[in-house]
Amino acid sequence: KIVALRDSFLCSTITPSGEETDIGAGFNPANSVIASCCSGFDFIVQTIHGPGTIAFLMAMGTVITKTLESGESILIDGDSLLCFEEGVQIEIEAVGSIATMCCAGEGLFNTKL
Repeated sequence: KIVALRDSFLCSTITPSGEETDIGAGFNPANSVIASCCSGFDFIVQTIHGPGTIAFLMAMGTVITKTLESGESILIDGDSLLCFEEGVQIEIEAVGSIATMCCAGEGLFNTKL
């Protein structure tokens, strides 16, 4: 199951046996209320699930796929996140000092997956 930004799903394939992709709505799977509000992901997300599904998602800019190993994490700008597999933990971390938060243009928090 994939969790994606709301309204990012464009279309998907149908299997030869006629099975279709399930597109649903879910809630941001962040670990805390603060992470839900500040992770860059909307409170309502799309869930995409299906057998052998190829799904097309809409994104702006370059899309990079990163497979995290067990125990590995990555720190990213929350506005750059398109989708992730179900079970990935979302947390937030402060960008840096007060001066960095106010003057660097990076915002207050980054998203940690």
